[in-house]
Amino acid sequence: MSTSFIKYIALLTLLWHPATQASPDLSEYNLVFHDEFDGAVLDDSKWSTTHLWGPFVDINQEEQYYVDSTDLDQGYPFSPFVFTGDTLKIRAEKTSDTLVAPNQPAEDSPIWLSNPDFQYNEDYDPSNRNYLSGLISSVNSFNMTHGYVEARAKLPAGQGLWSAFWLLNSKYVEDVPEIDIMENLGHEPNKVYHTLHYFDINNGWQGISS
Repeated sequence: MSTSFIKYIALLTLLWHPATQASPDLSEYNLVFHDEFDGAVLDDSKWSTTHLWGPFVDINQEEQYYVDSTDLDQGYPFSPFVFTGDTLKIRAEKTSDTLVAPNQPAEDSPIWLSNPDFQYNEDYDPSNRNYLSGLISSVNSFNMTHGYVEARAKLPAGQGLWSAFWLLNSKYVEDVPEIDIMENLGHEPNKVYHTLHYFDINNGWQGISS
């Protein structure tokens, strides 16, 4: 693992679970990126609304389509993002005959040239996306090597829900890890998972999760 990432410190504080240890000393840290979500719309100078690889790739056997409200899906009739004045809510909606996932642009569309990291999925079928949901990512506006990251979130309970707070790679290269700060499965509302994913490049790029 890269030594720059060994120094990385991350913390998540959940609303209903008070910290049992003293907060870290941040007196020598500088705040370089933050959002209190107290506006009326998502700040697209800070956030994109799709993964690095775009919205059409299938990952983790998920059944939803993440609506890319700030880019490809501007003007789409459903937005997963709701602002209350001091919080951001990300909601999910079941698809129907009148609410289906967006179509994927044609393989020769110029959209792929303007988004070179986006991946075309020849197997994508909007009728197979049973839910619409959302995500926010800072990949196009803020990337970091090491530092301190904190978020406050209230997570929903329910079968099939998977709330997550990830530190993803800006590029999937060499031995750069993915740090999943928090994952919560809705049917296990009192359990939080924290996982480090990386590749052992000296052992045939074996995927390691700890």
